[in-house]
Amino acid sequence: MSADYIAKIAEKRRRDGVAPLGDDGMPVSTDSWEIAYREAEARLRGDSDD
Repeated sequence: MSADYIAKIAEKRRRDGVAPLGDDGMPVSTDSWEIAYREAEARLRGDSDD
């Protein structure tokens, strides 16, 4: 991955309040998965902000 892309994703993750990716590019926690899961549940219920 390019340095620009890594910096862009790191900033997005910081803004979203989730842990940065590890050195291997993999998540080090489940926080982003939990956000995605809550959003998916909300969309299934029709409660999404989107």
